[in-house]
Amino acid sequence: MDESVVKHLEQPAELDEASKLLLKAADLIEKRGLAKDTEEDDRGRLCAIGALVTAMGKIPLALGREGGWDDRGDPIFQSALRRMEASVGNVVACWNNAPARTAEEVVSTMRRVALGG
Repeated sequence: MDESVVKHLEQPAELDEASKLLLKAADLIEKRGLAKDTEEDDRGRLCAIGALVTAMGKIPLALGREGGWDDRGDPIFQSALRRMEASVGNVVACWNNAPARTAEEVVSTMRRVALGG
């Protein structure tokens, strides 16, 4: 079993809201799959940012769909996003969309970041 999964299962009882958001987003990508170049694709897959938005209970932006949450100033969302960017050393969207990036890599990175790794 992936070490990040084991840590996720053994997570401390007290996580901050940004960490909880990252774990929810990781679970969504694991369940629905990884999208690239859009927050949510026509098959329901989510990119890293789309998963964070969905985990907040908001509607991600998607090609061909009106609406979607575009007020990205929420402090919990911003904290989760900043932590991811610090960890991956890049803008999350660019990192997510790299051709070789896998769902497993995005999920494990989100969980590691959530748990302070």
